[in-house]
Amino acid sequence: MSDDAIDALVAAIGAALDRLAATVRDLDDLDAPSRSSNASRRALLRGLATHLAHVTAALRSCHAPEAALTCTRTDEVLEGPALAATLVERSRQLRAAVRRAPAPAVAGSALRDELDAALARIEICHVGLDAGYDLPDLPERSLDACARVTDAAAQLRDLLPPRPRIRPTARRGPGIASPPGRRSS
Repeated sequence: MSDDAIDALVAAIGAALDRLAATVRDLDDLDAPSRSSNASRRALLRGLATHLAHVTAALRSCHAPEAALTCTRTDEVLEGPALAATLVERSRQLRAAVRRAPAPAVAGSALRDELDAALARIEICHVGLDAGYDLPDLPERSLDACARVTDAAAQLRDLLPPRPRIRPTARRGPGIASPPGRRSS
């Protein structure tokens, strides 16, 4: 993975966070439900900010192991402008951490996979706010990141064992799972 590709991915994350911050500034009700989960918009944004802090802390720990302990969580109740400022700050911290990461940490596909996952999570959060930003609005780079994350999830699902069938007992009560490939007579 070249430095240019990583830089382009970090720039895409920065642009996505800027778009998200602009949307958050204009939101009237952060306690309204989001469309991607049972959580409120505020909880969705707080989770994203915390996730970005974890990614940044992991990058910092590549050259200073104690830096992984400095992950800051957004627990306070923030309104739109303050929450938007938090997202912009997380973007700045992530760019700085990638710039300072040692060459072995930036080489390979692990960093790209992590940044793809972060970009996909940002876009899912933005669409989940139900604030007029939908899938057709996603830039090409974000769509590519979401597709790679989806492919990785499908590969992981393929590695899982099949779910056992639950067979009823003789009295039609709840059954016991049959092992895969074995039938009861």
